[in-house]
Amino acid sequence: MYRVYHSSCILLLLLLILSGRSAGLSAQGLTQVIKGIVVDRETGIPLSGANVSVSCQGNLTGSITALDGSFSVLTGVGRAIVKVSYIGYEETTFMDILVGTGKEIDLVIEMKEKVVETKEVVVTTGRSRYSSLNSMATVSATTLRSADALRFAGGHYDPSRMINSFAGVSTANSDETNEVIIRGNSPRGVLWRLEGIEIPNPNHFSTGQGGSGGAYSVASSNVLTSFGFYTGAFPAEFGNALSGVMDMDLRKGNNERREYAFQTGMLGAEVSAEGPFSGKSSASYLINARYVNFGILSSFNLIDLGMLNIPPNTSDIVSNINIPAGKAGTFNFFTLYGISRSGRRAPHDTSLWQSPSDNYEESDHEDLFIIGLKHFTPLSDNKTYFRTTIAYTYQSEIYSEGNLDSSFYRHVTYKHDYRYPAFRGSFSMNHKFNAIHSLKVGMNYNQLYGNMLYFRLNSENLPDTIVNSRAVTSLTQIYSQWKYKVSNRLEFNSGVHAMHFGLSGEWSLEPRLG
Repeated sequence: MYRVYHSSCILLLLLLILSGRSAGLSAQGLTQVIKGIVVDRETGIPLSGANVSVSCQGNLTGSITALDGSFSVLTGVGRAIVKVSYIGYEETTFMDILVGTGKEIDLVIEMKEKVVETKEVVVTTGRSRYSSLNSMATVSATTLRSADALRFAGGHYDPSRMINSFAGVSTANSDETNEVIIRGNSPRGVLWRLEGIEIPNPNHFSTGQGGSGGAYSVASSNVLTSFGFYTGAFPAEFGNALSGVMDMDLRKGNNERREYAFQTGMLGAEVSAEGPFSGKSSASYLINARYVNFGILSSFNLIDLGMLNIPPNTSDIVSNINIPAGKAGTFNFFTLYGISRSGRRAPHDTSLWQSPSDNYEESDHEDLFIIGLKHFTPLSDNKTYFRTTIAYTYQSEIYSEGNLDSSFYRHVTYKHDYRYPAFRGSFSMNHKFNAIHSLKVGMNYNQLYGNMLYFRLNSENLPDTIVNSRAVTSLTQIYSQWKYKVSNRLEFNSGVHAMHFGLSGEWSLEPRLG
């Protein structure tokens, strides 16, 4: 079986990937808008009256957040530092934000409430720039934003490659895959989540059944507002993971101005659009699509595809529609779709068949589809919020190979066809009693289906079906976690996670403490 993807092919993809945003050029007189919303990290409630200051190229500007927590600051282009302060909350700082002329900067700033101590004031260093936004995560947790993509060598807007420089994390021994090895654990133990639900491996040319990596991500960092990366000691809300967790959230589109972008190169093209639906509504949309094909590089002999004559090519599209509904909360309708194709086609001319391999063919088709709806609603007490996400996910990998006969019919010698549709749901409730105590409970449910076929010819050239089955089962997870903040320097995170697998009927119970 030939499945050849030359390492230089993937390396060139990473160097030329079309997911990047053009950086703004610093020039006198050029301006841009930095806007966003400031919320409480525990409850998601907007914070009005917070002070926002922006320092760029030696100029200082600022603003105060409105009743809905929103702010908008006009600043120059270049590298900017955004600081947010609010009485009773720890100051939050965003360093080295790249401000360009082509696109407004939209930030979601989550602030952490202080525990007031009537003692002396001690000035110490702050938390790491990449500390986790998940207040229930004590250690081994990091949150990265799309603006951080340019700060990591070899990241190239791929979430899996951006975290290679972190302690305890290494890549697989190949440029062909973005799988990560966390503290020596198998890459297959990484859990992927999107908007609060578990999803299949979201990478083009994924590396097999149960794998967590591939050539590059279907969702680049340009369409993410942030993603949390956990390397161990998971909060109670995460289960069904032995190695690590990649928890992604899509960003919403600009709700004030329509923006468009287009890029093209030797590998393909990318186009994106975002903006409000109308001037009377704060609802917005975001659409980003890419197409990548290695055919041009192959035609110039810049890469070696081996026996493949159908160059590896991929297409993907990501969308997110954000609809604020007042007291009814906020609705997000999101989709993610990616396809990957490669193979070999034999010439349909028997006179060209000079060797036994000339009539050999193979094809590799991989598909990923996710469609979902998320609902976020805070209660009137400004201490409680509910988040519900429902989604349908589909993943398939179909590979076959064989030889043509004189009538150009392919006699299949090997084939596997794996298809995994699933219905998924997630519900969580977060309540902050005060600055010291907060509680989060929730449930994740997955209705899983599997259609699996694995066929080959054995050494005697007789058909041998290894797998041919269908399966239906469920995976249910229930969790509860409590945070007790003794002081600004000491807090306890405790919880319990229970999981039930329908196929075996077994329960597992995991206590968590940090």
